[in-house]
Amino acid sequence: MEAIVDRHRQLLCCVELLHSAYSESSLCNILTSSMLICFTGFNVMAYDNLLIVIPFIAFLFMVIGQIYLLCYYGDLILRSVSIFTYE
Repeated sequence: MEAIVDRHRQLLCCVELLHSAYSESSLCNILTSSMLICFTGFNVMAYDNLLIVIPFIAFLFMVIGQIYLLCYYGDLILRSVSIFTYE
C-alpha cells in the first residue's frame, strides 16, 4: 500500500510540473490565436478583391481549427480526470 501511495505522490508531482510548464504557454497560444482571428476577420471584411481574401479565409479556418483542437483535447483530459475524481 505504501508503494501505491508513493506512486500517487510521484504522479501528482508530474501533474504539477506539466501544469506549470504548459498553462502559460497554452494561454499565450489561445490569446494570440484569438487576436489573429480578429485581425484576419477584419482583413476579410476590408478587402473587396476575392483573390486577396481567399488566403485570409484559409488562414482563418486554420487558426480556428488550432483553437478547436486545443479545446477539444483539453476537454477530453478534463472529462477523463473528472471520472476518477468523482467516483
